[in-house]
Amino acid sequence: MNNELKKAILKLKEIKDLLEKFSNRDEAIKFLAEETGISKEECATAYDFLVKVNLDKK
Repeated sequence: MNNELKKAILKLKEIKDLLEKFSNRDEAIKFLAEETGISKEECATAYDFLVKVNLDKK
């Protein structure tokens, strides 16, 4: 696997782990929006994707 792709997957895993520490979806989305300046709607889409995706190597 490409080294850059490995780095990206590791970063996504870090973000997923961070998001899972929030008590609920709304708090995580609020955090994402405040940290990135991206709209809450876009952050909600990203959140939903990240919590559902399986980033573990098979």
